[in-house]
Amino acid sequence: MSNPFSGIITSEFLTTFDNMISAVLEQSALTRECKLIYSNTKMSECPNCIYDVATKKSSGRYKGGGPRPFDNGQICPVCLGYYSIPSENYETLYLACIFDSKKFVQYPGIQTSDIKVQTMSSINTLAKLKKVKEIIIDVGVQPYITLRCQKMAEPELMGLGSSAFIIIPWKKV
Repeated sequence: MSNPFSGIITSEFLTTFDNMISAVLEQSALTRECKLIYSNTKMSECPNCIYDVATKKSSGRYKGGGPRPFDNGQICPVCLGYYSIPSENYETLYLACIFDSKKFVQYPGIQTSDIKVQTMSSINTLAKLKKVKEIIIDVGVQPYITLRCQKMAEPELMGLGSSAFIIIPWKKV
């Protein structure tokens, strides 16, 4: 008996597959704007209180125009009296987001029920996504709901005959 599928998976088929998935992953296609948050490495001045030169901390006095007023002598609610606050290092990236658990790629040792979302992207995003501490999925709905997630596993290479794409499972923070 001959194989009925013989000759179906041609190089043209593989190229078409890669082109179709790449088209889905384009910014204006089926992706969502996501905010990649990297580890806090930088400290910045508190915008809410006045610096005390002697103690090198917050003076416990509100700086007019700051985001969270407080009474003099109290601990600043923004920096908690330290005067410096960690600033998040972040950038925006468009990723395909999969929310339906029936469509999730299975990972050894990870229960599908623990996964909140899986993201899919081009292999070109691998270096960025390996360094990410957290991600905010679909920034466009952030005024209503914030889906902040952490990686559950390292990026998994995917593709049909190539490793042109990556997928990552995320859990809600």
